[in-house]
Amino acid sequence: MSDANNDDMVRPVGDELEASQEKGEKRKRDVKPRSRVWGHFTKLEGKEGNNQQAKCHYCGKTFTCGSKGGTTHLLRHIDNGLCIAYNKRGGTQSELSFKKDTSGEGSNIVPWKFDQERSRIDLTELIISHELPFSLVEDPKFQKFVVGLCPKFKLVTRNTVKSDCVKLYEGQKHILKEFLQIEKPRVCLTTDTWTSSNELPFMAVTAHFIDTEWRLHKKIINFGIIPVRATGENLADIISICTITMDNCSTNNVVARSLVDHYEHRGLLLLRGPHLQVRCWAHIINLIVQDGLDEIKDSICRVRSAVKYVKSSPRRKMEFLQYADQERIPRSRMLVLDVCTRWNSTYKMLGSALHYKQAYNRMKTRDPNFKDPPDQEDWDKAASVHHFLEVFYRVTEIFSGAKYCTANIFFCEVYRILTLLRETSKDKNSLLGNMSFSMNLKFEKYWLTKEPNVLLSVAVVLDPSNQNSKSNPISSPLQGEIDIMEEFYKFNEEEDVMQSKSELDVYVEEKLHPSKGDDFEVLQWWKANTSKFRILSMMARDILAIPISSFASKCAFSAEGRVLNKFRSSLLPSTVEALVCTQDWIRASVLPLDGDDKENDDAFTGKLILA
Repeated sequence: MSDANNDDMVRPVGDELEASQEKGEKRKRDVKPRSRVWGHFTKLEGKEGNNQQAKCHYCGKTFTCGSKGGTTHLLRHIDNGLCIAYNKRGGTQSELSFKKDTSGEGSNIVPWKFDQERSRIDLTELIISHELPFSLVEDPKFQKFVVGLCPKFKLVTRNTVKSDCVKLYEGQKHILKEFLQIEKPRVCLTTDTWTSSNELPFMAVTAHFIDTEWRLHKKIINFGIIPVRATGENLADIISICTITMDNCSTNNVVARSLVDHYEHRGLLLLRGPHLQVRCWAHIINLIVQDGLDEIKDSICRVRSAVKYVKSSPRRKMEFLQYADQERIPRSRMLVLDVCTRWNSTYKMLGSALHYKQAYNRMKTRDPNFKDPPDQEDWDKAASVHHFLEVFYRVTEIFSGAKYCTANIFFCEVYRILTLLRETSKDKNSLLGNMSFSMNLKFEKYWLTKEPNVLLSVAVVLDPSNQNSKSNPISSPLQGEIDIMEEFYKFNEEEDVMQSKSELDVYVEEKLHPSKGDDFEVLQWWKANTSKFRILSMMARDILAIPISSFASKCAFSAEGRVLNKFRSSLLPSTVEALVCTQDWIRASVLPLDGDDKENDDAFTGKLILA
């Protein structure tokens, strides 16, 4: 009885059951679709089940959207750019992305919108910066990676990437031309020649200048096969030239004279060109040191053979490291094999070999195939010479810097070398004494017969930390006094300055900067005192930009040793120039004041659309 009553209470019958079913159907119809695809499509009425269809809001196309078919194909129509109408209107739905804040400690959520053109430019810059082959974009693995990151990106071919690289080069070149025409700086050039893997001679021309904001710039303006074409389209034809720094060889002397003849009548040379050529002192130091290393060439050859013996076989490397472990030598350094024509690589080789000296001695007793190893006398000579050459290595590094001015520190560093040679050569009975004597003769040869550019003397005076040079004429260690005042007054006469007391007199008489500290920045000082020394500041902008070494041009050929590799050597010279120049321009284009390593990302920015 109770069971029957319970059944009557639980089960709806008749009209109640029919009403309950209608209510359930109504509740089921009220469920809203949750996929974002329905923000772009509308289901069409009249068809149900697997025949259900949806219509695109933008192009009007219809697609099946049955319960078993899913909606992936509808999303693909929108996300992969298949809907032309949606692409033209730029989409309606914003996406979010994380962007680091200026402090670099946190991230902010910002709206993001896919931009095919911006992505093309980013891909072009990636290929140029990392010297990647154009065929990368056609690699299936790379394409799979890109599609996985952003399905909206339209893949391009190798020919399209090549065209994009050239177009980016032309755009950046136009921006650089406009900048030079506005700033009108007097440019200092460095140049060097190399040979590619297919025996084609290339020349790099790099421009160094200081802009009106006293920022030091370094830019490759020409990179091509010798002879470099001279046309009205070249950047070199729109700039005023202060100096050109080249290696010390007779061929470059001819080049300097040719430049004077070519540009003198255009009025583009400082003082009409008598002080145009600056000899690369990194190259001169290389010649001086190479002459000294001849004194111990036999010992160097044995050390070089020992390094080559270990590096020639993976098995020998493992055995050598075991010997080092047995001698408790830390593996903090690796053996370095030198290039015979570059003394700085020989210096590094000697240092690395001396670090593993005891491991070599153990190998000598254990390995019967280790022939003619260095003896104790060889190690003693290597240690003495390595310590002696440390000053030359540091000075070469200073002269080769491109992020700071080097002209104002030239005489100080050269005098450091001269003092070392003179003091060491007094002991003529020692190894280092004989080395120093021959190196000093070579030094005097270059100093006396090919004396430094007089503008380098002016650069010393234009450094306010050089107090002695401001109050007295520059004293050459070998030649006595060099009267640089005449050069200063020539500058004043060119500017037609008519005043009772010249800026030079005020500059020399005032106590401008008592001493040179580690935090002193010569360009920053001139920026702060430009209004006080209007003419001298113009001179400082021209002369302080003079590079002492042509190292900056060598960077074009030896950016980690890969610039003119087999791939790039196979390209047309015009394409190689576009790649090398653009790579230099998009990498840390502006060098901050005096060695500040922070890059200025806002310099030389311009919008460039790739068709």
